[in-house]
Amino acid sequence: MDGKAIYEKFNTVLTNYAIDEIGILPYSPPVPLSHDNNYPLIVDEKAKLGIPVDCANKLFQYAHEIFMSTRRSGDDLDESKVAAMIDEASRCLVLINPDCYTAVNARKVLVSHGIVDPSEELNLLALIFTVPKHSRSSVAWYHRKWLLQAYPHLMEYKYELLLAQRAAEVYPKNYYAWNYRHWVVSKIPHDSFILLEHELQNMKQWIRMNVSDYSGMQHRQRCLIVMTQRHMLNDQENRDLCGVSRNDLWNRRKDSVYLPSKNSNEIIQLWRDEVLFTRDLILTYPGHETLWYHLRFVSFACRWYDINRSAYGLIDRSDSNNSASAIGTWSDQEGELAFVHHCIELEEKKGLVMPTNTTNASLQKKYALAYELWVSELDCKTANEMKKVTSRLSELVEETNYYHVHAETGQ
Repeated sequence: MDGKAIYEKFNTVLTNYAIDEIGILPYSPPVPLSHDNNYPLIVDEKAKLGIPVDCANKLFQYAHEIFMSTRRSGDDLDESKVAAMIDEASRCLVLINPDCYTAVNARKVLVSHGIVDPSEELNLLALIFTVPKHSRSSVAWYHRKWLLQAYPHLMEYKYELLLAQRAAEVYPKNYYAWNYRHWVVSKIPHDSFILLEHELQNMKQWIRMNVSDYSGMQHRQRCLIVMTQRHMLNDQENRDLCGVSRNDLWNRRKDSVYLPSKNSNEIIQLWRDEVLFTRDLILTYPGHETLWYHLRFVSFACRWYDINRSAYGLIDRSDSNNSASAIGTWSDQEGELAFVHHCIELEEKKGLVMPTNTTNASLQKKYALAYELWVSELDCKTANEMKKVTSRLSELVEETNYYHVHAETGQ
């Protein structure tokens, strides 16, 4: 079948059916015994559309020809007819290849001129994201962001978060979907705080199933930052943690900045729970570097917001010995070192029971010691104290001489 016939059938299907999912098929289906107007496209009773890969290629080529020729000869045709032809052709192009900048920009013009309904354009993008490969299209995600910025009344926060989550599930480590999800979280209004709490809880379940995926962990960090910002009282306290350096932290300590008293309890409880959650993951899933890096983020945030000093007397610490993850619950130096040493001792005990299973134990000890070194540098410990840690690290890290050099120089 030629590209023209496929093009016409494809647009007919999109017009007559409420298609909510598209799949690219690896081969053409056999010719049906009974007459099928949609063949070689497959449309099932649940409004799912299947496109054979060879048909997709022909469809794209023909749609591109129509799109370019219409733009070139647009002055010779009726304006409404040109708009309709560009709408159909560009729709085919972005469904087959959402990274086609020219087609996406043409659709922006159609939306801006009121020819294409922006809500219908959002539905088209949602359809594009049902194809796993397309779900990581930067052009498509930025186009969706542009639409919601231009037409903010169409923003449905819960749906947008769910859409980005599905995209992250069908294509793991989907940077553009996660980045879009960060943006949606940052736009959630103050009176929808419960939605932020739900997103944070949702990410807790997701992370337990994907402990090595830092994308999800970073999104949780964004949620924590936004929730903390919503509790803050003024812009000076409302600084985003992203991009903050150690020098910024040291200068903040000199200025003796405290949490605002009105919402101290909420902020303290939020970060205390995160300390416990992260340490519980580290103990449950040993040897995952992502978890240790997240603990660094949490530790830095506790220092930035001065959780330890602000928390004094506000929350009962009597439960700090009730579980292994609560050892040294507060992110002061003493509590953090106690947890690090507990992790190392635990892995050494496991090594005595199962001497053949040493990979995770070695990784857990390496990450724990690297974390201890990071804390030591953050809290300006002496060179001799840091040299002890780097010496132990140099024994574990055989693939690099980085820690060997530091152990010898004490720097």
